[in-house]
Amino acid sequence: MCVLRRLDAVLEPTKKDVLDVKQMLDQAGITEQRAALCDASRQAFYNTSKFTLRDLRARGSQQQLRLDFENYLDGFSLNVQDILENFKFRNQIPTSPRPTPLGPDREVPRPGDQFRPLSHPQRRRFGKTTGHG
Repeated sequence: MCVLRRLDAVLEPTKKDVLDVKQMLDQAGITEQRAALCDASRQAFYNTSKFTLRDLRARGSQQQLRLDFENYLDGFSLNVQDILENFKFRNQIPTSPRPTPLGPDREVPRPGDQFRPLSHPQRRRFGKTTGHG
């Protein structure tokens, strides 16, 4: 997930530009879009999904999260698709929603949760800090 988060962070400032260019190219019937989308992202790669990892964290159901995450992965350019295949990201997507072992009062883990700092009670319990305020 760290690889995905880094790619997402690099693309985040130009996300709207990429989506606007994608829409314009689709409306014009232009099929060779790679160069224009790379120009819009100002990178050698892009993502045309309407989602970011930050957006996916707000999904309420596991099934919707899975569908949106697949859409997010599908939006990456072919060069990133190769990376995703090498890391077998699609094998990590569950084929069916499964109940969470956390219970009804707990939050379902979502992509990007590993970037959340430990909550204050946890830091106090272990007598350590994570370096986050």
